[in-house]
Amino acid sequence: RLALEAGRKLSDRFPDGVVFVSLASVEAGYLLPPALAEIWSLRLGTRVPSFQGSGSSGSFEELIDFLREKQMLLILDNLEQIASDLGPLREILARARGAVVLATSRARLRLAGEQVLEVEGLPWPARKAPPEDVSRCASVRLFVQAVRRARSPFTPARAELVAAGEIARRLRGHPLGIELAASWVHSLGVTEIAAQLAAGLDLEAAPQADVPPRHRSLRV
Repeated sequence: RLALEAGRKLSDRFPDGVVFVSLASVEAGYLLPPALAEIWSLRLGTRVPSFQGSGSSGSFEELIDFLREKQMLLILDNLEQIASDLGPLREILARARGAVVLATSRARLRLAGEQVLEVEGLPWPARKAPPEDVSRCASVRLFVQAVRRARSPFTPARAELVAAGEIARRLRGHPLGIELAASWVHSLGVTEIAAQLAAGLDLEAAPQADVPPRHRSLRV
């Protein structure tokens, strides 16, 4: 969401547009060119570059030729999926100089010219903060919203508000962690969820068909 908002605000700097590419299902670097080509419906055939010393295939050259004169922002989401195999991306950046990449990743890519912005969690309340301050805190508001999605209606009592603040602190305001914790309100109370976290227990996502494997537990 942050990358998409950045792309929206930067769109007037890129005459050839801003392009979002989800790599959530891409697990190898050689699959990056086909994922990019699909955005523009380019025909790359069945061959893709291996970058194991055998050189680029002609099909990859099509993609490079297409990108070479473009001034565009490529938003590559979940780039950590291929962080160990960035040969194709290095080639694109070296030869298509007008393309700028904004990547979301759980790991640093260690590419030349990489500029890292570490995204931290939402603000969380201080210990023993008054209830009105706790309720205004962004991480607690997110927790309450997530609980209401799972168990509506929900108006936290004072003890639950204190517990929500403790949950936010233990998770350091991590949005996904907060939503995972909130998903357990169907079987645990808010104070019980806080106690589980205090005991150092992992929380797995409540059964949902659309939750990807990497989002199914705090440990993962």
